[in-house]
Amino acid sequence: MESTQTTLLKLENTTVKRLYKREDQNGINVGETERLASAVGGGALALYGLSRRSWGGLALAILGGSLLYRGTTGHCSTYSALGVNTLKGTESH
Repeated sequence: MESTQTTLLKLENTTVKRLYKREDQNGINVGETERLASAVGGGALALYGLSRRSWGGLALAILGGSLLYRGTTGHCSTYSALGVNTLKGTESH
């Protein structure tokens, strides 16, 4: 029975490694398309929020700024916490 359990644990570990890849050495864990969408959408949302000149607009500007940061740096803290990486070509460790 131990052999079956060991095999299942190894299989589960391999599957988890494929789904949740680590960040690359530069901390980038967001794919190129996602980065572009985040940067463009975040910049537009930040500008729109600032143009509103209200507390709600400030909240939108902050959200847009965080998306802009995500797009320009390629790092997403939420992805990092969850162990997710959408950057193609990154091998699991």
